[in-house]
Amino acid sequence: MTDLYKQLSNEEMSSIINHVYYGISEKEKIEVKVGQDKGPDAQLTFSILTDTKDGDLLVLGKNFNKKSRVFENKTNDEESIVRWYFIRNEKLFYRKDIYSKKEEKIRLKEEPYSIIDYYLFDDNPENDEKSKELIDNLLESTSDEIERLYGLLYLGEYWLLNGEPEKAEESVQELESYFQEQENIPGCKCRYPKNWDSEINK
Repeated sequence: MTDLYKQLSNEEMSSIINHVYYGISEKEKIEVKVGQDKGPDAQLTFSILTDTKDGDLLVLGKNFNKKSRVFENKTNDEESIVRWYFIRNEKLFYRKDIYSKKEEKIRLKEEPYSIIDYYLFDDNPENDEKSKELIDNLLESTSDEIERLYGLLYLGEYWLLNGEPEKAEESVQELESYFQEQENIPGCKCRYPKNWDSEINK
């Protein structure tokens, strides 16, 4: 939403995540500043709130005004962007990803990867295995290049979310090979031969 991903390299974004992961605590918030060519620095503030009515929360505050779309000298209670994430079973869940039967019914009527995405990132642990089965079914049954691309992408994310980095790396390698081989997927076959991964991550 702030376009900071255009300014930061993958290594810089990874460094921020690691800094927050290993440095944040109930008593210690993490502040990250990113210099801007014009105007105030971008400022990201990560903090943990405990004992709220929704349990523990990770809160990300930014001095970015969502209406004027500029970084400001200080945060604005009404217009600055604030995101919060539930902390449950040692995992983070975005508030819009909290499981509901209503949303599940909507997703089931959409493309196969829509419900996979929902199950992967919702807070219902019973849906983790459902997502793996759906991913396998998608990869085995589809001949559609885009859907297969989604399947491989979600397979890598599934392994990462379940603490299997080696399997995730294998999935990423297969995804890269598949992406480079395709001619019918926009962006494949030499359009982004050197930085395809950053394009997908956008």
